[in-house]
Amino acid sequence: NSLNAHLDSVLKSMSKFDQSFTRLSEENDGLLGGFETDLVRLGKIRVEPALFATATAAGPLSSSARSSSSNKPRTLLDILPEARLRDWARNCSMRQQQLKEAVGGLRTSFERLMRDVKDHGSNH
Repeated sequence: NSLNAHLDSVLKSMSKFDQSFTRLSEENDGLLGGFETDLVRLGKIRVEPALFATATAAGPLSSSARSSSSNKPRTLLDILPEARLRDWARNCSMRQQQLKEAVGGLRTSFERLMRDVKDHGSNH
């Protein structure tokens, strides 16, 4: 029957979407989960004075770069606006959670729809 063929096609599409979403969601969770570790690593990568001068002239600095003494070794974290990076990570995490909730709602609706269609089909 053509309805069953269509249901099979829809199920395969949903399954493919669900697998992709789960994989990408896990990757994003891993990236966001390592954010603090990544900041620590950035704080250990030294920047040559000439590059530091070029970078600081080109854009916004972290508060530590503006306030640190000129003879202190500089790092990538001194150049990057840490507060903005933290805001970005918080925003990404919040949006990731919202997306997970929306996909959870989609899954629930899809399962209910499939159940209703099957129930309707078995009653006829």
